[in-house]
Amino acid sequence: MAIEYYLRENPLTSDPDDYMAVVQQGATASEKELAQRMVEQGSTLTMEDIIATFEAMRKAALSLMTEGRPLCGPLAKVKPALPGVFAGEDDSYDHTRHQAEVNATVSSILLKAFRRAASFAKVDRSRAIPLPENYYDIVSDTRNNTITPGGVSRLTGVNLKFEPGDAEVGVFFLAADGSATRAETYARIKPGELIFVVPVGLAAGEYGLEVHAHVYGSRRARRGDLEKTLTVA
Repeated sequence: MAIEYYLRENPLTSDPDDYMAVVQQGATASEKELAQRMVEQGSTLTMEDIIATFEAMRKAALSLMTEGRPLCGPLAKVKPALPGVFAGEDDSYDHTRHQAEVNATVSSILLKAFRRAASFAKVDRSRAIPLPENYYDIVSDTRNNTITPGGVSRLTGVNLKFEPGDAEVGVFFLAADGSATRAETYARIKPGELIFVVPVGLAAGEYGLEVHAHVYGSRRARRGDLEKTLTVA
């Protein structure tokens, strides 16, 4: 199956004839879907075994990374990081001013395999989807990282505008179990920016984010996901 894309003007160059590809992303695949695909492709492990292996891998990865060790896994190479500003050479880590981070790059083996296997099909712009690019959590003053339930957030991107009265469209937070929670209160709804209140009931854990919208008058709501994992502490 080909990956669909359309072209739009490239805002990063001054040449009006320069265009860039916008890849049409489907719904984010959950761990269960990944495990199901492994079973469909002939894995001798059961769904339950695979999910348990994922959890065991997370625990092992955490144990190694808290020792300061980078990991080179099947999907990505990850390493611990400590960004932020330090007040001079004598300053030290302070959890109130500094936050542990993980830097990740896709596995070279996976990247090479994807480049060999992937095919692309150009589609008309009228088939475009929402394209969320950056999520700003106002309370924690972070980008593409933290979710503060009940706090105000700002999302930027392309094709984000929707009709707020339609419950099928809007910003949705996707939990690891596949459940989706819609943001209900919006202060700004523009094609390139959404400002909204995060749902109060989000439990601690990792979330994906999707925007559903009727782009260019499409009858069915189209969806696009943020290419970052967000976390409720």
